[in-house]
Amino acid sequence: MDTVEVTIGGRRFRLQCGAGEAFRVHQLARLVDQCAAGLIQGQRGLGEEMMLLMTSLVLADQLDEARSELERLKGELARVEGAIRERAAWAVATAARRLDALAAHIERSAAEAG
Repeated sequence: MDTVEVTIGGRRFRLQCGAGEAFRVHQLARLVDQCAAGLIQGQRGLGEEMMLLMTSLVLADQLDEARSELERLKGELARVEGAIRERAAWAVATAARRLDALAAHIERSAAEAG
């Protein structure tokens, strides 16, 4: 276990994390601190408990919006993939018809020459 020190809302916290996770904990703490700083600027005198609650809600809202956007993009990707498969099937069918016609032409030409 590693111990890391992070600062959120001007307060220092010591946390334990798994081996090799310190950098990620620092990154996440910076994200939380940035969010908290925006809340603190907007509402002076916001207590620590309320600041952490509001920060959690703001970050949860952002996460929910990101998940919704991800689902929307997955749906769009599925529609695009379907259109690509449909177009590819059409192209293969067209190529097959042309090859059949070419093979028939070659057979007729060979029969006429022979």
